[in-house]
Amino acid sequence: MRIGEFAREAGVSASAIRFYEKRGLLPPSPREANGYRCYDHGDLRVIRLIDQARSLGFSLNDVARFMSRSAKDRREKSKLLPVLADKLVMLDRHLAEVRQQRTAIMAFMDLLNEAEQSAVS
Repeated sequence: MRIGEFAREAGVSASAIRFYEKRGLLPPSPREANGYRCYDHGDLRVIRLIDQARSLGFSLNDVARFMSRSAKDRREKSKLLPVLADKLVMLDRHLAEVRQQRTAIMAFMDLLNEAEQSAVS
């Protein structure tokens, strides 16, 4: 399929596909005689993997590191589990920071409310 149809099927823009190719996330597509890029369902699986990884909070650099592994390593779930575990640790740290920030903001709001009430009294 050509890039326009492929982009619609993948749910991304044609420029995103070209960008992914340029970054090495998507293998360069073969060209038809007229120079048009030609994609297949294997390429569609790659785009969907990239999108899923991005939706889970992985950066394009993370995806590129994963995609640079051999096909065999990419298929071995045991190779991916430590990467996902590291991501969970990062998310847990971020959640703890957000909770602390929320607590600090609530305390500041209480302080402002108390100051306003004492100014009125």
